[in-house]
Amino acid sequence: MAVGRFANMPRKHHILSYPDHSSAESKPHIRLPNARDIYTLQDAAILAGNAIKATDSPRGAQTTLNFLNRLASDVQLMLRRPARMQYAALCYRIRKKTKALEILLITSRDTGRWVIPKGWPMQGKRAHEVAEREAYEEAGVKGHVQKATAGYYLYQKRMDHGLKISVKVQVHALEVDDLCKHFPEEGRRQLEWVDYKEAASRVAEPSLKDLILAFGERMGSASSPMPKAVNG
Repeated sequence: MAVGRFANMPRKHHILSYPDHSSAESKPHIRLPNARDIYTLQDAAILAGNAIKATDSPRGAQTTLNFLNRLASDVQLMLRRPARMQYAALCYRIRKKTKALEILLITSRDTGRWVIPKGWPMQGKRAHEVAEREAYEEAGVKGHVQKATAGYYLYQKRMDHGLKISVKVQVHALEVDDLCKHFPEEGRRQLEWVDYKEAASRVAEPSLKDLILAFGERMGSASSPMPKAVNG
């Protein structure tokens, strides 16, 4: 049962119930907070603390402690400074016949929305090297990545147990030479080549839309050619 200032919480803050199966007649349910519906980490800590005090079975106590461990893991990742930065590859190609610029989009594994390959920092790798590696792992891309940054965009990343963190993504352009038939995340995503304007319309993040449009305009402008791509 929620106590104190949480007794009259809005419906959005529903509480998960975990029945105690230690007897044929189930005891009163142990009520745990759902991290997706908690406004603050302080709320989560207080509610989880109340659940620990209220439980009277080993099963319930263990379930509550598991929740706290998951929450602590998410908080640790959220507060680590490097975890707030990701590196992405803006994979592109120029059609030989039409000279049209195309952007490679992939779908995310969680929601299926259109995104570009990206990932967290990797020990021993520079930003553009991480972007190049993610492009291979997520889309099977082989090509030439630019060391220079093409731009940045922001998005809200939902962690495994519901908490959201703000992530800044540093983008590196990658000219695609080939797509591997087999790669680490093969079959987990859809891949599609589209016109850069279509790519901008498909992605959800406004700052990524602007970045793709700006990139397309620079590539199409004879007066502002892109710097030559370098490998590694």
